[in-house]
Amino acid sequence: MNCWLERHDHHSPTEEGVRRNRIDHAAAGIMEDVDVLVLPTMKTPAQALGYEMTEMGEMELSLSRPFNLTGSPALAICNGFTATGLPISMQIVGRKFEDDTVLRAGHSVEQALGLRSRRPVLATENPG
Repeated sequence: MNCWLERHDHHSPTEEGVRRNRIDHAAAGIMEDVDVLVLPTMKTPAQALGYEMTEMGEMELSLSRPFNLTGSPALAICNGFTATGLPISMQIVGRKFEDDTVLRAGHSVEQALGLRSRRPVLATENPG
């Protein structure tokens, strides 16, 4: 028995393959008309330092999983900060094998926002 079956015994490899193909096909269809997709990286802003897990769990919060399954190039970059100074990120997703387009788009966004050198205040730092 392989490890995949031991960890996910409620899905057969065939079912998982069908689901993955469905996601891959949908993503390819969306990408026909655009160069990149710009989406949030997470469902919520970053959590305070020292908070290890959410009530929903780490995987539940991530919006990058569909692109991990399709193998599409994706880049997450900071696009702002919450009122409490925690970072917010966005992901830029491109067509398969068009990593250069994703990197150029990410560089353009970083240049336009000017946030590259800004850092969040850490819980161990004294802001005063």
